[in-house]
Amino acid sequence: MTGADPIEGLRLDRVSRRFGTTAALRDVSFHVPPCALAVIVGPSGCGKSTALRTVAGFESPDAGRVLLDGLDVTRVPPERRSAAMVFQHYALFPNLDVAGNVAYGPRVQGVEAAPRATLVREMLELVGLAGLDLRRPHELSGGQQQRVALARALAARPKLLLLDEPLSNVDPSLRRDTRTRLRTLHEARGVTTLWVTHDREEALAVADIVIVMRAGEVVQSGSPREVCESPATTFVAEFLLDANVLPPSAAKAFLSLATDEVVAARPDHVGLERIADDSAPLRVVTVAYGPVRTEVVCEGVLAASGETFRVRSHVDTDALPPGLRAGAPVRAFVRPADLLRFRR
Repeated sequence: MTGADPIEGLRLDRVSRRFGTTAALRDVSFHVPPCALAVIVGPSGCGKSTALRTVAGFESPDAGRVLLDGLDVTRVPPERRSAAMVFQHYALFPNLDVAGNVAYGPRVQGVEAAPRATLVREMLELVGLAGLDLRRPHELSGGQQQRVALARALAARPKLLLLDEPLSNVDPSLRRDTRTRLRTLHEARGVTTLWVTHDREEALAVADIVIVMRAGEVVQSGSPREVCESPATTFVAEFLLDANVLPPSAAKAFLSLATDEVVAARPDHVGLERIADDSAPLRVVTVAYGPVRTEVVCEGVLAASGETFRVRSHVDTDALPPGLRAGAPVRAFVRPADLLRFRR
């Protein structure tokens, strides 16, 4: 490992990677401070998995550098990067029991039997699997297999932990509890962590730093609060916040706003009022009831262009306006202070 750098933690410095004519990564740069948990989030094909594999050493960049704790590891093989990866499908050894899987890294590292057994016991207690050390992977649920894979990665005492869609195989009913457990484990161990997901709710719930990617590029990086309160582009606003993005003509027609900018409004900032005027520009399309919030999707047509726009609102279920059903004419409104504004 060569090339000392003053910035510790993980840093990608202008990394690019092509597969034939496809640019998977385009001049990608970001920094994950020591002990931070960063999440790369974006739609399918945005380059997030390629970025993770490049950090792990399974892909070699065409340009740029990967630095870990100030050292250039761009050409260092995966097994020498002090990184551990939890794969999307966990990749547990089916011929080994839980204890054998967790002990694999320390055994390869030459840790003797007695301290290795102690370490395995500590890791299983940490992930909530104490007492399951003799079970085989096929005898475990998806969530339990995920925790074994995590314990195996942590047992190797890595400087960097890499998580590839770690909750994709966890039952949806358990996903929220599992991500909370993972966040708690991260805080307990303090390992610099890079997590990849396409789930925006998951990203915002667990991350110290959210890295939003699109078409091989980083379009914004910051804390969950920063990217939610000040999205850099309309893409970030739509993808992360499900925001209504309206050009000036649509903002005037549907929100009665006179503006020369493209504006966006989060669904929870859009209020709705049921009106009797059948010539109203917006009509309800769907009402999806929820125990706390109800999503109401409205649709309108711009008279000048004939273009159809949808406006989405999240309304407190206990405060739903009467008569709010499919086909009902409505008026939408947003406080100016709640608007997000973008250049054309």
